[in-house]
Amino acid sequence: MARDGDGTWLSMSEIARRRGVTRAAICMQVNKLHAAGVLEVRRGNGHKCLVDVRAYEAATGLAVPAKAPARIDRRAPSLGSGWGAARITSLDQTHNF
Repeated sequence: MARDGDGTWLSMSEIARRRGVTRAAICMQVNKLHAAGVLEVRRGNGHKCLVDVRAYEAATGLAVPAKAPARIDRRAPSLGSGWGAARITSLDQTHNF
């Protein structure tokens, strides 16, 4: 995050992360606004493009949160140790016959 007298400047990747959308979606939006002369883009370190957060919010009407949303862990819960830990070996174990 870069700061100067004008405001806070973030990379398009950081804006995408904080908004919970893809970088491609933000790049497309920022490029259209920049081409229309509505939004200023600066070069950062390397190939990063920096965007003024306040100007982005004003141009899009969308807020950029101060931090990224929490990630959801989509991995399956642990079933014990090893592959065979939760294996059912016969129907007698699943039904009380």
